[in-house]
Amino acid sequence: MFTPHPETCSTSPPHSLEMNQRGTTVVGSQPAPPGVTPNFEHPQDVFYTINLVVQILCIAVTTPCVFLRLYIRAKIVGTFGIEDWCCSIAWVFATYFFASGIALGEEGGGYHDWEITKSGFMRFKKTLYFDIVLHPLTTFFVKATLLLIFVRVFSPMTKVVRGIYCFLTIMLLYYTAQTFSKIWVCTPLGAFWNPAIRKSCINTSLVFRIDNIFSVLTDLLILILPIPLMWSLHMTRRKKIGIGMLLGAGGLATSCSAARLIITSIQDIPDATLGATQFKMLAVAELAIALACACVPSFNVLYSRLSEKSKAKRSAYTCSTKMSTFGSSSKGSRVVKGKLVATYMEDGTIRQSSLEHILKNPTNNNVEYGYSVQVFSDNGADSSDPGITSPMEAWMHGPEDQKTIWVTRKTDLV
Repeated sequence: MFTPHPETCSTSPPHSLEMNQRGTTVVGSQPAPPGVTPNFEHPQDVFYTINLVVQILCIAVTTPCVFLRLYIRAKIVGTFGIEDWCCSIAWVFATYFFASGIALGEEGGGYHDWEITKSGFMRFKKTLYFDIVLHPLTTFFVKATLLLIFVRVFSPMTKVVRGIYCFLTIMLLYYTAQTFSKIWVCTPLGAFWNPAIRKSCINTSLVFRIDNIFSVLTDLLILILPIPLMWSLHMTRRKKIGIGMLLGAGGLATSCSAARLIITSIQDIPDATLGATQFKMLAVAELAIALACACVPSFNVLYSRLSEKSKAKRSAYTCSTKMSTFGSSSKGSRVVKGKLVATYMEDGTIRQSSLEHILKNPTNNNVEYGYSVQVFSDNGADSSDPGITSPMEAWMHGPEDQKTIWVTRKTDLV
């Protein structure tokens, strides 16, 4: 139960009527609590502002995340898989779902229902109907994006992939049933928002409670699934820690769905406009966090690309070796420093990078590398040996057993 705000309390008898400026009686959608005078012109802002901020914040966070992920996958990685198409669809549904939250607030969401007129409450219920139909579709595509990413990452594990596809099938069947049950929530349909129509409606409280339980279970499974599996992959400790932190952020989505379940189980909210808005904010937070978590791993590719370009300008793998003197010299033996630079072809462009960097950071494709050697005299002056081939010549004509390195594809969470 929500306690009335002190400013709205009065000693007048309870009523849900108010005279507007034209002298016309305005009827509220619900009777006001005892001692409370409804204000239809300036209703008390309980959740309206908070809801508006939450919806805008979710749009502002998910939109750049999704677009950046799609750009990285299409332009940098060069592959656009089924999980990317699923992510695109999820973003479209999620954006509509967030926007419907703003519309819900404009129709009375976040205010007490006794400070909403009957006509205003009908508009609120119409917006709410669109919202509850959109929710299962949005949830499915967001969670399916995460699961399809797992399919690609754990593709060598056949049994795991089969299990994920089974889980996806169960989710598809469940959310399809949920969508149709919410489309035909009442017969006739207009009875959902018009109390004057004789109606036959399903038990919406039971449907929403089942929906919340299923959301918690699926969120927990998606959260826990990668933890034991990622340790079997050949990843650096730093990358595993990063994935662990990402899963921790995904735990916030689980917390939101759990909070909705707890509220429906232990809290009685007779105030429909406040209760629906409270549930809406938790639902959008859950979906926004999950969608962002599906996008963040791909940012590692962009970071690696920018880091590689920066390091290629500043670093090279330099080795020192004792070599015999070149011809007769009174100086005896001297140190010759070899600067090993990998030359490779990418997207029709010849690029260079240090061998050390390439060996530690394999690319996504099989790339053929060569190297060139620059010889330095012991006094520090560069005495490039004219007998040494150029980087391009080494890459094109170097012996396979000495000057070619093959770097195999390495699976990454992108």
